[in-house]
Amino acid sequence: MLLRTRNILLSLAALLVGAALMAAAPAKAPTGGVKPRQGICAEKPRHGNLYVQLPIAGVGRTAVIHVPKTARTGQSLPVVLAFHGSHGTGDFMASYSGLSALSDTQNFVAVFPSAARPARRWVLSNEDNGGPADIQFVEQLIDKVESMTCVNAERVYATGVSNGGGMAARVGCELSTRIAAIAPVAGGYSLLDACRPEHRVSVLEIHGTADKVVPYRGKPPDGRGGVPGFLALWRHIDGCTGKPAQRRYGPATEQYTWFSCADGTQVEHLKIYGGGHAWPGANPADTAWTAPISAASAVWSFLRGRSLTP
Repeated sequence: MLLRTRNILLSLAALLVGAALMAAAPAKAPTGGVKPRQGICAEKPRHGNLYVQLPIAGVGRTAVIHVPKTARTGQSLPVVLAFHGSHGTGDFMASYSGLSALSDTQNFVAVFPSAARPARRWVLSNEDNGGPADIQFVEQLIDKVESMTCVNAERVYATGVSNGGGMAARVGCELSTRIAAIAPVAGGYSLLDACRPEHRVSVLEIHGTADKVVPYRGKPPDGRGGVPGFLALWRHIDGCTGKPAQRRYGPATEQYTWFSCADGTQVEHLKIYGGGHAWPGANPADTAWTAPISAASAVWSFLRGRSLTP
């Protein structure tokens, strides 16, 4: 009996000692997952192009993340997502748009996603079962960018050209809790679903009046996908009132700006008279017409001052 009691007491003592040691020991850091932003910002940034691949709905999706050579330790940078047109790639968009070079002088992270094979075309309406999960891809890509380099999550933007311009518009509608502003260029909007963002988003739209691929006035007979309707939609979403301020922006280009919008948002349009279906100032340039402005500069000039928090 005494021996049994002694064994019980020894067991209880061992448990108490073990519990005390566990309480005193520091908690182990979780393995895997996204690093906290403060950890990333404390690290020396990796400059240049970072190539990433993400498995989305069983499909490997890729993107190029360009970290500017001006990035410094502890400095959180804005992010510009740039979507290529039909049949393009992120690599192509990086050079074509001029945004990689601009990021090196203007100090922002430029991200160039690639649409899924084989079509290399962004889905502009809700995906069918088994189709490319483009919105899921963009969400996880933003997470990936935030885990790899020091960025300002309040200043994430989207732009794109043609089909990619339509994708930038879709991202503004469906990811408004993460995207502060969008700037579609020569965008195709006729296939977009109804736009019901959770938060208002600032918008710049750039379009040529002679665009034959996605006509400025939309497709007959009802003008579906036209620029006037697209701008009217976003003026309604952003609660803009009154007439726009109008001025000459550059050769053959008029700027229309609606300043009186809710929550600090703004809607702006650059109308290029005689402009074709292209990213103005692209490399290589469109041989059919001489671009009077640089879309890269205009896009960044508009986006740079926007934030999720007014």
